Amino acid sequence: MRNYLLLFLLLLPALAWALPDDATLSKMLIGTWDSSRHQYEYRRDGTWITDPPDDGYNSRGKWRIENGKLITTWRFQGESKDSSDAQTIVELTKTTLKTDVGTMTRSQN
Repeated sequence: MRNYLLLFLLLLPALAWALPDDATLSKMLIGTWDSSRHQYEYRRDGTWITDPPDDGYNSRGKWRIENGKLITTWRFQGESKDSSDAQTIVELTKTTLKTDVGTMTRSQN
């Protein structure tokens, strides 16, 4: 019994910092976010756009959250297959999106 109590106490901080489920994260992500290079708009319909557009015309695509990862897809001009990226969400609040790649803040515009 003592071992179970010790294990519970060791795991308690991890449980307290657990992210919400994917559906909740998806609702929280919807909106416009600022990074150091671009502004990203994640739309309710599962699409995203950047402003200003990137060279290579990969400035729009689709997004979803799956198992705590932000997965984005896009297609370069002239390509026949989508490209994709998966970033692990570390923290998502009303004002901050932090992934294993970087941090964005919710746009005030």
